[in-house]
Amino acid sequence: MEEHQGWYEMAGELLPASLSEYVDLRLSPTVETRYWLFRGMRYRDLPDRPYSLVFVDGPSTLTPSDGVKTCDLDLVHVVSNASQKVSAIVDTRMRTCYVLQQIFGRRFRFDVFRNLGLLDGCTGDELAALRDEGQMAFKRSRRLLRSTRFRPTL
Repeated sequence: MEEHQGWYEMAGELLPASLSEYVDLRLSPTVETRYWLFRGMRYRDLPDRPYSLVFVDGPSTLTPSDGVKTCDLDLVHVVSNASQKVSAIVDTRMRTCYVLQQIFGRRFRFDVFRNLGLLDGCTGDELAALRDEGQMAFKRSRRLLRSTRFRPTL
């Protein structure tokens, strides 16, 4: 997946001919998206496939709506639609790794020596359960906030 024509063309030129039958290069614009408390970017035309491993190294995380650097939510999109376990490697994207750790909990870890984020296998149903668990934890903890200026409306 690539969002910039120049990088897309370069990837095609660098791809060894012996691997071309195994690689499907795609040029796609990005869209701003949200998941639970988080907003980020993802490729609009991400193919719907039975992924088992995802490597995240893009797209740009700068939102067109306000120019804020956010995170890449492609992995969340892939896993939320997966009936089989999906594992992932996230290359040097600290914001994305932080958000993915909040979403996937202990299933996602950051390897400081390799500067990579790693997701142990997760299905869409498991991700939905993690989301529900996170929302319940926030609801239970809000009673601790009553003596602060944060006052949730009920």
